[in-house]
Amino acid sequence: MNSSVGSEREWFLNGEVVTTKNSDEMESVVSKVLAPHSLIVSKKMSEFSAAINAIQLGELTVGYLKYDSEVTLILPESSLDTYSINIPLRGRPVSKFSNTVVASTPNLATAFNPGSIVNINWPASCSQLCVKFSRSSIDDELRALLGRDPVRTLRLAEAVPLTPSHYNFWQSTLKLVEALGEITNYPLVTQRIGQILIETLLLTQLNNYSEELLGGASVISPKSVNKAVEYIESHAALPLTTGNIACAAGVSARALQRAFQSHLETTPMDYLRSVRMVRVREQLASSQPGSTTVAAVAYEWGFTHIGRFAKSYRDRFAEYPSQTLRFGNDRNFNP
Repeated sequence: MNSSVGSEREWFLNGEVVTTKNSDEMESVVSKVLAPHSLIVSKKMSEFSAAINAIQLGELTVGYLKYDSEVTLILPESSLDTYSINIPLRGRPVSKFSNTVVASTPNLATAFNPGSIVNINWPASCSQLCVKFSRSSIDDELRALLGRDPVRTLRLAEAVPLTPSHYNFWQSTLKLVEALGEITNYPLVTQRIGQILIETLLLTQLNNYSEELLGGASVISPKSVNKAVEYIESHAALPLTTGNIACAAGVSARALQRAFQSHLETTPMDYLRSVRMVRVREQLASSQPGSTTVAAVAYEWGFTHIGRFAKSYRDRFAEYPSQTLRFGNDRNFNP
């Protein structure tokens, strides 16, 4: 099955957009946005043209990269201090690492680790989606998922299978990034997107921690569940993940997931969403109509799909959020 992540169109046109016929300029821009490298244009090409569109969300960078000319990108060992995934849209680039070669296809992406030595042979008219994560953001999420400090550097397998489920995940999440617009002003939204991408990457892509991350989970006590609940209640305004919460409770993420299902019949993230829904209601009820909007408060608390949020809100509180904003100060309020 051909599961290419996108059609032949330009992505992220609402971000930083650079189109150039100057190879030196392209090398400089891509080195700054994605990874330091040397760019070599094939002698077979009579002219050069390329484009990069990129959006940065905190420690996450997403980009659309296209070379109309055949080129080679040379990344020395010292150039990479980040993790990244290149997802082919058109063409079949070949990444030559020191110990393996990945020939990308519509069903196979490529992962890059810090310190990798790699030459990327990029055919003419080839385009890819590039997702870059800071090393610290990956390390923080790995630490949270493990419930302890990692004892060795994370190494992702360079070949990334794009099964239909992987394809749907990357496509829907990157489309959400593309559509964020002014919502990027709300840290809970943007940071949560980065965390979702990292957590999914760590749990689905083969790496040297996969066995531990996906292995069996130990049974934890109700005391640890209560500790996690208290942490959620007092830190709901932060961009939390299951890993963050598990780390605060002193257990692994998988153990916490099972404990919440056993003791509370929910998941840590569903519990967090429930707490945030109450905080939205409290904020709407205490606000003067005209001083804010339902969308602004929802975005502030990490709810990005306003229609879905409004339905969930009404199902829980038997009124629409707009009614809470309008009448909250004029009645006895009970969240």
